[in-house]
Amino acid sequence: MQRRITALSITSLSLALPPNVHSPYYYDIVGNVSTSRFRPSTPAVTAGKLPSQRKGAGYSLLELIPRYPLMGGWNYTFTIGYDAPWGII
Repeated sequence: MQRRITALSITSLSLALPPNVHSPYYYDIVGNVSTSRFRPSTPAVTAGKLPSQRKGAGYSLLELIPRYPLMGGWNYTFTIGYDAPWGII
C-alpha cells in the first residue's frame, strides 16, 4: 500500500482591512496579482461621531488569488496597500 503525499499550497488569501478604507492595491514584481475581490465595510449608522467612537463599522475584506498557487518553502514577494480617510487607523 502506497501513501500519497499531499502538497500543501496557498491558493488564496483573505485579508481583514480597517473599516472605511478604499482603493486597495496589490502587486508583485511582474505586475498586478491575478484575481481579487474587495468588500468594503458597511458605513456606521452613528453619523457625527469620531471614527473611534463609531459602532457597527466592521472590517473591509480583501480577497486575493495569487498568479499561481504558493507551495511550501517558496518565496513570493508582493505589496498590499490601501487609501484611508485621515485619522481612522
